[in-house]
Formats: sequence, structure tokens, C-alpha cells
Amino acid sequence: ASGQHYAPIARWNVLSPLCSLLRHSSSVVRARVSNALGNLFKFSGFFYKPFDALHALPALIAILRDSDPDVRKYAAFAVGNLVFHSDYFYMQAKGALPLL
Repeated sequence: ASGQHYAPIARWNVLSPLCSLLRHSSSVVRARVSNALGNLFKFSGFFYKPFDALHALPALIAILRDSDPDVRKYAAFAVGNLVFHSDYFYMQAKGALPLL
């Protein structure tokens, strides 16, 4: 998702359903959701506060330990992009560092 599309994406309220799928039983779904979140965080911090309000970071960090390598890869992509644009999540995400 290009940064220019963030406002319309936000209006669709996709963040909450995506975050709820981080705990899905299918590793394919967890991987795809992590990839989607990573793309939402890729260009700016636009979604940081809405993501924070959902308290979804622990679920994202938890799947860095997933048994599926694709889930771990895309979760690392999402966490990396989440802390790239500002220090907003630094303290909350520091527990993820050993897992990266």
C-alpha cells in the first residue's frame, strides 16, 4: 500500500479485522496478515496510533516465535516497519529484538 492510499484504507476500518487474524489457526493467514500490516507501516507512521489503540503489538511479537518460517519472516517485516518511522513503539517493541 502506497502512503497516498492510507486515508482511504483507514476509512475502510481494516486494521482491527487484520489484527484479529494474527491469532488465526492457519499459518498462511498469519503470514499474509503480517505482510499486510508490514505494508501498512512501510511508508509512514500513519497507522501507529490506531494500531496501538488495538493493543495488537503483543500478538505481532508473539508470532515472531511461530513454527512457520513465513509467519516469522513477515512478522519481522511488520515489526521492522513499525519501528522505522518514529520512536513511537520503541519501548513496547524492545522485547522483539532478541527474536529478530
